[in-house]
Amino acid sequence: MSANFKPAAIKPAIAFAAFDRIDVRLGTIISVEDVQGSDKLLKLTVDFGDHRRTILAGMRQERENPRALEGQQALFVINLRAEENDGRSIGRNDFRPWLCGWH
Repeated sequence: MSANFKPAAIKPAIAFAAFDRIDVRLGTIISVEDVQGSDKLLKLTVDFGDHRRTILAGMRQERENPRALEGQQALFVINLRAEENDGRSIGRNDFRPWLCGWH
């Protein structure tokens, strides 16, 4: 982890009904690539077993060697509504996966 990394504050508690709507899945990170023109974003190819997705993750500065994530498993929220992400649009569905964490 970079010396400049500072964890975010813990967010307020949510009701279980809100949590129950979140689709969190375990995926295996197949490849990690730099995103041209960005010093923060990485392009991840993630295998969820029944499908693969390409995910932009703003974590390039968090690790000295981001490619060390290849082969690692991580948790992803996969049912967030698609939003514009710095003008970059990837994927073919209405949802934008979000990286939760890795183990």
